[in-house]
Amino acid sequence: MKLCNLFKTWLEMLQRIAENELGVSNPSFSQYMEFRRKCLEFPVNVKVSPEIYLRKEYISVVNDIVRSLKSGNGISMYLSKRARELKKDGMFIHFGILHLHLNKKIGNRIVDIARNSGTTLQIYYSEGTVYIFNFGRHGRGAYTNINDVQKLYDVFPEALENRILCSDDNAANNLSSDDIYKARKSNGTTVVYIKDKDESTITLRPYLLTTLSNDDYILYQKLNEKFIELGNRLYKRGYRELVIKRDFENNEFIIMDAKNDMILYNFNNDDLINDIVKSFI
Repeated sequence: MKLCNLFKTWLEMLQRIAENELGVSNPSFSQYMEFRRKCLEFPVNVKVSPEIYLRKEYISVVNDIVRSLKSGNGISMYLSKRARELKKDGMFIHFGILHLHLNKKIGNRIVDIARNSGTTLQIYYSEGTVYIFNFGRHGRGAYTNINDVQKLYDVFPEALENRILCSDDNAANNLSSDDIYKARKSNGTTVVYIKDKDESTITLRPYLLTTLSNDDYILYQKLNEKFIELGNRLYKRGYRELVIKRDFENNEFIIMDAKNDMILYNFNNDDLINDIVKSFI
């Protein structure tokens, strides 16, 4: 796929932002977009399973997370170190489930109050709503457990409606936890089978249709087409010489007319990324 100059310039800006924000080297577009998908830095509705509030020791952190999600401040503070290092997250790509650390800001420090127990909080985002539904854990098998997806469906069946491929009476078996792990290591993914209340089998597609490689081709292609359309519009309006300015302080991408030093088009990078996240998951 041939990339237009506007898109290539924006990708270069995105890479530099990721490097400055996360301290990583040479991040790919797909890696950074997976991270931003997890941050959820826009206002969302939040639904919390009543079961969550039975764990009294974590209520204050859960309430902090709910407030941050509703206000649009996001949850980057609660993501793992691996997430900030842009490591692939098979549980998120495959199941759509995010595991959060139960972090609390104490003075100038951020402390995981569940570190000793290895407890994590499991959440799921779909179509403007975050579902807080389960406590998970760290350790072997923690990120390949189909029962977590079943738990989400049992508590909030509406959360998974847009991923249902079919529902029938035929029995189907998921891969074992170890086989799921092996498939992900080979950059593979699978459908997920869960049970409805009547014991019929529901088949779910993977959460992100991008495979576990760093190839976000569909999104990449759509964005390139949008930048081509923007360039063509400006060309038809008579602007032949463009200057691109990247304002890193204010996170602005600015297209200017070289002759008249006039702003023709600009956007905030965070706003664009959040719009992408909302439209693609």
